[in-house]
Amino acid sequence: MSWLTRTIKGSAEGGTLLQALEQQRVRRSLSRRELAEQLDISPPYLSQLFTGDKPVSALSLASLRRCAEFLQQPMVRCMVLSGHLTSSDFFSDECSELELMESALAIVACSRWGAVAQVNKAQLVGMPKPVQWLVIRLYESAAQQCLFPELPAASQNIASSPP
Repeated sequence: MSWLTRTIKGSAEGGTLLQALEQQRVRRSLSRRELAEQLDISPPYLSQLFTGDKPVSALSLASLRRCAEFLQQPMVRCMVLSGHLTSSDFFSDECSELELMESALAIVACSRWGAVAQVNKAQLVGMPKPVQWLVIRLYESAAQQCLFPELPAASQNIASSPP
């Protein structure tokens, strides 16, 4: 567990936004009080977000907008990272798991890691499903980007089975 993960005890749903804020705060050599000022929230409220006493999903849209400005990211990204938006807000029930998987694998194949590994989408799609999940989760970890936020039940069993 990294020092950053230990520092942030916020809910899993909004922990990604908190990690991004904390990383940017450290890069800019700001104190948490200065971060709170930049986000226009009180230092105690910011502390409650980081300790998990307040859910990140409770942040107002105005606060999320200030987070986006601080992170220099699109507002929608902060909404996803905070848990305000989920995959169900983007995908209809008609969109199959296979389509979502192929879309995620296409992103991996087009990434710098895909270029370094010299893989293409067809190669990744041809791999066994547990390996596809592993590749997606490793990419998400390395890129700090969520491609497939919710594991379907069958895939959770694959992901949690011992080797």
